[in-house]
Amino acid sequence: MDKIKISGADPRDFYQPAQKLSQVFQEIEKELAAKNQIICRLIINAHILDESEESSENDFGYMPLELVETFEYWTDYSKHLAPQIIQSWKEVLPELIANCDELAARIRFDARRIKIHPAEQQHADNRPQTQAIT
Repeated sequence: MDKIKISGADPRDFYQPAQKLSQVFQEIEKELAAKNQIICRLIINAHILDESEESSENDFGYMPLELVETFEYWTDYSKHLAPQIIQSWKEVLPELIANCDELAARIRFDARRIKIHPAEQQHADNRPQTQAIT
């Protein structure tokens, strides 16, 4: 994985200072796509951006480049990512299955407890009682 960090005035020297970050992201993605690379992580002013923040009007995507102090992005070749993703899934899948089983057990327990609701219990108390014949 390659990590590129640009600090200070460097981003503003290369791009127009009033340019929005979302436009810068798009340009970088185009450049990397030509080399079969993709952006794995974006970090702006020490804040790790999630994908929704890259283009959202209320977040960093619409921030003008002149407000950026540090700009960092991590890239990798797309052919390297699939094996890494599969390996990550293989590592966390047992935990995911255990959590799903635990959640299912809690839902079953809660469902049984909810069925014995006070109103139902009161209804059960009003039923005629039978006595065993001795």
